[in-house]
Amino acid sequence: MEEQFATITRYNLKLNPNKCVLEVEAGKFLDFLLTERGIEVNPDKCTTIIEMRSVANVKEVQQLIGRMTALSCFLSANGDKGYHYFQCLKKNNRFAWTDECEKLSPS
Repeated sequence: MEEQFATITRYNLKLNPNKCVLEVEAGKFLDFLLTERGIEVNPDKCTTIIEMRSVANVKEVQQLIGRMTALSCFLSANGDKGYHYFQCLKKNNRFAWTDECEKLSPS
């Protein structure tokens, strides 16, 4: 901590007390949790996806895809899992939530 303050003093930098939080173990930043271990997913975001009911229309598929995209850096093979969701959105098909989509859905 002393090294950071020395650098701040050396370059005559100013800290905004409204935006500065020091000596905390974890905190939220851009809807992610910053901890000593690094960047982690916000449990609130996961809960939103897990508690979703099965989708019933195109708008709800788009919402699901948006939520999963926000968590994509924490999900392995997200593109492979999302492939079936995108198939529901093709313009030449009518909306059809398939068994494959239901099996892959988080709920």
